Amino acid sequence: MIDQFRGPSGQRRLAHLISDQELIRHDLVITNEIIVMLEATPSLLQEYAKGDDLICQGERSQNGILLLLAGSVALYSNQNYVTELSAGQAIGEFPILDPKLTHEVTATALETTVVIRLPEERLLELTHRHPQIWQTMAAMLARRLRETSALFWSPNERPRVFVGSSTEGLAIARCLQSSFSHDPVDVRIWTDGVFEATDVVIESLFAELDFADFAVLVATPDDQVIQRGLEQSIIRDNVLFELGLFMGRLGRERTFLVQPRGASVRLPSDLLGLVALDYALGSDNELDARLGPVVSTLRRHITKAGPLTATGLLIRRELRSSRRPAVRQQGR
Repeated sequence: MIDQFRGPSGQRRLAHLISDQELIRHDLVITNEIIVMLEATPSLLQEYAKGDDLICQGERSQNGILLLLAGSVALYSNQNYVTELSAGQAIGEFPILDPKLTHEVTATALETTVVIRLPEERLLELTHRHPQIWQTMAAMLARRLRETSALFWSPNERPRVFVGSSTEGLAIARCLQSSFSHDPVDVRIWTDGVFEATDVVIESLFAELDFADFAVLVATPDDQVIQRGLEQSIIRDNVLFELGLFMGRLGRERTFLVQPRGASVRLPSDLLGLVALDYALGSDNELDARLGPVVSTLRRHITKAGPLTATGLLIRRELRSSRRPAVRQQGR
């Protein structure tokens, strides 16, 4: 892969990728200075095969910062997956900021990866001429610390309950929330800033999954479908999705479905074994009383189970990063 950066066309590609680095931020002067460094010392351009370690936690044997030009790497802290970095990002900044520090993570190539390894003295020369690099590096460090700190979750002091519903079921969700106002329980409904205006909904849900100890989904017969010639009521797609999402993460014993008694709400066959909490039909003025039995049942379950334990948090963390190796394989 490193050969694609040789020759006139390769040099143009190299200049473009250097300029795109988050540390460089399209500064043409800095880009040209790095190109001059590479021309003087071609060995600064390095290639790593899949599974190779670019840096190792606890070591400082290879000083310098690495600019990722192509490929991607996974970061591990104490063998646990932290995050993934790809072309345009940099690693290895911690020891440069403080000579006493060692690498906080191990970076392992997920595929063939090409980097520029800027030795500490070369980087310091650049920062002396271009001090704005330090500001960019500080922002990178802050983000990296946030990612690493996500490994060290602790149980909630009070059980945290997420309540999801359709817009039509919002009154029920709010009533459930107010019913726990005097309990040592934190109840968040989906309108309580869970989905910020600038957020991607799925990412907001994943963030809530990281903190919720229980989930309550309100099923109301919002839509109608015709199946096998029969008209049936179904719950809104987003509520059904959230139900499956939280049940898969928290388990059936911590996920509850609340629905009106006597309403024929169709559920997928995979959810037919889920025990639903029913409330009586009636006027809105009697909603508190109609939801009373549901609240009592929820209070009993939440009080008995409490917040997720450290074991539960570990399982949840591994599920959260299941798209990537949760534990780094030894000897890689």
